[in-house]
Amino acid sequence: DYIDNSLYPVLLCERWADKKNLPRTRKAWASYSPLLLRMTGYMQWKEQRRVLSLLDAEHCNKATNAHKRAKRCLDTIVDRFFASSPENKSAPYLFGEQPSSADAVLAGTLYAVLASDLPRNKLRGLLQKDYVPMVKYCEFMAETYFNEKHTFQASAADDAEHAMDNEEASERSNVVS
Repeated sequence: DYIDNSLYPVLLCERWADKKNLPRTRKAWASYSPLLLRMTGYMQWKEQRRVLSLLDAEHCNKATNAHKRAKRCLDTIVDRFFASSPENKSAPYLFGEQPSSADAVLAGTLYAVLASDLPRNKLRGLLQKDYVPMVKYCEFMAETYFNEKHTFQASAADDAEHAMDNEEASERSNVVS
């Protein structure tokens, strides 16, 4: 529950509350709706309102709050499972030689973040920059269970996007001060 309750709201925030990501999120969400509901846009708007209300209740309606929460969760997971100790290095899964439900939740959540093609995906950038062992773990799980060979490591385009986001944030803080 800890992983799901800490990281899933960040996924929702990045998809539904970020104006750059919203058009792609709405389009993807609408692709699962009947044609008549897709045409009006009402259902997408209603779903967005529902998700934003949920994020308000979770105190994750602002990206900064959501990312702080995700960083705390990721730090805890890294400290507990990916710290460099002999017993953690020899076991491929979180709790040893056999996969657990925690492996399924963590790998699924990481995969959803890392494989996302959103225009702005700050959580993916955070994982690629500061949590490389978790990215490698997700690659291992994708290859083991889905026979998919992924390389989720940061690319030059991801680094450039991260730098542009940092410049936008510093410009906004200069305007405010």
